[in-house]
Amino acid sequence: MLAPKANITRVSNRDFGKFLLPMPKEAKMKNIVKMVYNMVKGMMGLEHKTNEQLTAERKAKEAKEKLEGLETKEPNKIFAWLDGYQQKVAARFNGTPIPGEKHSPESLLTTIYGTNFGKIYTPPDFTFPEMPKDYKEHPERDLVKFPYPVMVPFPPKHRLTVFPETWFRALEPITGTSGGYLLAFGVLSVLVSKEFLIWPMVGLAQTWFVWFAIALFLLRYRIQQQVYTNGMNYFAKHRKIIEDDLQMVQNFNKLQTARLDSLMTTKDEFPLVLQEKLNNRFMHSNYRNMETLRKELKRHLDFLRDSELEKQRLERSIFVSSIIQEVKKQIESNVDGIKDKYLDNCIEQLRTLASRPSPLG
Repeated sequence: MLAPKANITRVSNRDFGKFLLPMPKEAKMKNIVKMVYNMVKGMMGLEHKTNEQLTAERKAKEAKEKLEGLETKEPNKIFAWLDGYQQKVAARFNGTPIPGEKHSPESLLTTIYGTNFGKIYTPPDFTFPEMPKDYKEHPERDLVKFPYPVMVPFPPKHRLTVFPETWFRALEPITGTSGGYLLAFGVLSVLVSKEFLIWPMVGLAQTWFVWFAIALFLLRYRIQQQVYTNGMNYFAKHRKIIEDDLQMVQNFNKLQTARLDSLMTTKDEFPLVLQEKLNNRFMHSNYRNMETLRKELKRHLDFLRDSELEKQRLERSIFVSSIIQEVKKQIESNVDGIKDKYLDNCIEQLRTLASRPSPLG
């Protein structure tokens, strides 16, 4: 029996029309299932909440979660870093240390690029090996008039990207430090005014040269240091390969020298060794020939022996056959009663054999 249908909320046509509004298919199906579920619960008299109650509970739950999240949420690290960065910039302009520091903070360029930004990297004691004075790539080269140039690891220093530093150093005793820069900018102005150096308006608008100069000023030391380090590592790897090959050649030369010394030490014994080998070979050949001769002699002697034995056997066979035939003829012709005598002799022998005791008992 069903429970009484108390507190049943029926869905009007207006409420049901909400589910027919344009919305995603998943949301529409979810709302329809929820509506049917609530209708079934209401019809069975179970605990039922209206849509307004469900909406109020959901909003209260979201507000509670939001409040708890604000209480337990950590401060944003990005905004904290920006606040600290602004404090550092302000402290740098004011010349005062940041709270908690005893000294003024370092500048941003020093923090990022170190204390060497804008400088030219000087490698530690790097020089190419000197070429021997008497070295000639070709015999006809005149080393007095055409000596080999001295190799330097790096090009000479420049200022303002294209002007050698020697120009500035030469003008410093006369005009001071600014003389070289005035000369450089004057030469640049002449080149631009005479249109030897033309800068298009598009290039000036892009200001790529300014950014390139700033990047070169900031990153030159690091780039040169990295290139030098990588180059030295590359040279060290190939130098190791060359040293290994050289060590292999040296070991091979040592082995060849030892073999040559051994050969020179034993070369006087070579005739004796060869003579001994020849004697051993001749002796072995002699033994082999003697063994062959022995086998042939044995085979010949065996043949002669077999031939003689066969000859004797044939002679005996012929002799016995002739005797038997002659005896048969005499017996058949019964010359002088030999047949009777022969039979009497056989009977006598049979009697003699019969009178003897049997060996089987």
